[in-house]
Amino acid sequence: MKRTPSWLAVILVVVAVGGSGCESSKDVGTASAAGATSAPSAASEAEQANGDCTSVLTGHEVRVTIYGSGIKGCEEWDVGAAKASNEYWKPTSEEPRGAPVCSMVKGSLTLEVRDGGGQFYGTHICASLLSKGWHEAEGPGEKDEREQEATEARESEQRAEQERAERSKREAREARERAAEAQHEKAEEAALHQKEQHEREHETAVQHTEEAKQHEEERREAQRDREEAKRSEEEAARSE
Repeated sequence: MKRTPSWLAVILVVVAVGGSGCESSKDVGTASAAGATSAPSAASEAEQANGDCTSVLTGHEVRVTIYGSGIKGCEEWDVGAAKASNEYWKPTSEEPRGAPVCSMVKGSLTLEVRDGGGQFYGTHICASLLSKGWHEAEGPGEKDEREQEATEARESEQRAEQERAERSKREAREARERAAEAQHEKAEEAALHQKEQHEREHETAVQHTEEAKQHEEERREAQRDREEAKRSEEEAARSE
């Protein structure tokens, strides 16, 4: 028996999910409550019926996120793929990552297709969705990612601006410190020069004082010599 190609199986699944999505919100409460020990709250039922879910193709990086049908949408997707091509799709709690190959809307349902393995599967899923009457529109996940990217870009720009402001402040502070240091060094040099000049002037003054004292002693000694010579002459004259 010839095996149905994977992307043909996806077409069958898309038809099933698209056809039952509008009714899923009515009976999903009963289906999800089967076997439960207590009935879920009204808020829980609404989340399960109208929330989103993501299924992943085992062994591949293909993910389909279905909005508007709750977990039932992924259950129908997984069962349809298994019946059509024996492929194992299963729900995943991992947050969708990366830009979608496409985001499609039909009625109350929105599907986002992601394929991190070359996009072979993803492009065929998107093509099959278009052929079944779905049309492209920005999905919630794609919108969240776009807004997250915009937020990250703003935060990055804010960090860059803050870094530039801090760098400018740091450079201005360093410039002031260098100017203050240069002024301090200049003041120290001027003080040292003035000190040396005072020392030279003091040495010169001391030297002049000593020279004046020496000249005074020489003058006094010469005066004594003259007086002594005069007395000797007077004594010699009296002796005669």
